[in-house]
Amino acid sequence: MKWAESNKAKIVAPDGDLYLLGRSLGGAVATFVATHPDTPYDLFSGVIIENTFTSISDMIDLIFFPPISTFKNLVLTISWNSLTLMPLITLPVLLVSGDQDELVPNYMTT
Repeated sequence: MKWAESNKAKIVAPDGDLYLLGRSLGGAVATFVATHPDTPYDLFSGVIIENTFTSISDMIDLIFFPPISTFKNLVLTISWNSLTLMPLITLPVLLVSGDQDELVPNYMTT
């Protein structure tokens, strides 16, 4: 983020836009960056999120079965909870989802 901020004039055409893009786990990261208080409000023109998930916890419930999913709260240190953060994004958001994703189900795209 700091690199993009200090190099925006070099990487974006005059009067151009810089978008924050994330796919799958990257979508959760993009959602986090878009809502982080240290992100300059005018750095990005919008957020594009492709086939991300509601949270890591939800993905564990989907992929793993007990006993692994039972102990998830003991090992998860970052929740990557896009469902909670999404309403806090003040930028325009484009959500892209496909029904052929082999890992993240379509219904999880926030």
